[in-house]
Amino acid sequence: MSEEQAEGIEEQEKLAQAADVQTVKEEKRKPENKKGYRCGENYPHKGRPCPALNEICKHCHKKGHFARVCRSKSNSTKGNALDDKDGDESTDEEYTYRITLHSMRDKMQPLTEITIGNKTVPCLIDSGPGVSVSDTSSFNQLKNMRIQPTSKRIYGYRSSKPLPVVGKFEAEIKSSVTSKSTVTQFCVVDGCDGNLIVYETAIDLRLLHIVSSVSTPKVDNIIEGYKDCFEGLGKMEGKTAKLHVNDSVKPLAQKYRRLPCHIRDQVKAELKNLEELDIIERADGPTPWVSPIVVAPKKTGIRICVDMRAANQAIERERHPVPTVEDLIVDLNGATVFSKIDLNQGYTSLNWPKNPEALPPFPLTLAYFVISD
Repeated sequence: MSEEQAEGIEEQEKLAQAADVQTVKEEKRKPENKKGYRCGENYPHKGRPCPALNEICKHCHKKGHFARVCRSKSNSTKGNALDDKDGDESTDEEYTYRITLHSMRDKMQPLTEITIGNKTVPCLIDSGPGVSVSDTSSFNQLKNMRIQPTSKRIYGYRSSKPLPVVGKFEAEIKSSVTSKSTVTQFCVVDGCDGNLIVYETAIDLRLLHIVSSVSTPKVDNIIEGYKDCFEGLGKMEGKTAKLHVNDSVKPLAQKYRRLPCHIRDQVKAELKNLEELDIIERADGPTPWVSPIVVAPKKTGIRICVDMRAANQAIERERHPVPTVEDLIVDLNGATVFSKIDLNQGYTSLNWPKNPEALPPFPLTLAYFVISD
């Protein structure tokens, strides 16, 4: 082999080694699936800030990281965690479960009585906690009930100090109210603060019912059930309106106001309707008082009004004190049922005196009408 060939082989080996080194460097440069030391999720976060940046650790209560990546060695302040070495361990998502033991002396609490092993004990119904609780005072009264050790920690509401949990036991309980029974697990807490059953247990015992929607009776059903109250305009029974007429005032028969031709048919139809409803009736004989009508257009048709300004001069006014808001509040004190009245046709429900002379008639093209009694 010549010297030139040997140098060529050495040069090729150097180039191959350099290529291998370059390949290794490129492989090292490839991104790896790293985990963020603050949140434990894939890093980088693809254009968004770390989700744990402003969060409070539920382990050490420091800001800037989640509890699952917390490096603190202390476990004594773990907020609302439920640790159980024998199978019921908690996760970070369960840290929000809290319970509160209320005093049995509080009369406003939802208390009930349940039977545990032929022993009736008072219990508080609480839908918030995740574990039922019994105090040692009540547990010591139970017979043939074995307590098991547990490492579960229970924290009161907004408390960082765990309650003194002695152990746990499982028993069949029965409600004294519904006579329903179920099997549930209790954690025994040292003291005499009372007993507590959770949402699932209260549901099984039929002591708690969650209402997700409220239905109201339909208007059609109410109208059908009280059909006689929704026919016609009705009359105010037992009450007759009385007009005090001053006889010294000279009666006035006002001139008839001509109606436009395009509304005459509507006026005739409305008068016929009022006559059928017994609101007005035809007036026969001489009529010293005559008041013209005024037709007011409405969205649903027309409304017939009477210009009574001249007739009102002969009516003596009755004066009544108008109640103030304070008077109404006193009168309505203790009232529980309120109703609303529509006075759209309010005057048509009044009973008028049978004497036609006391009511001034109003003219029409073909006849005179007075308000019916």
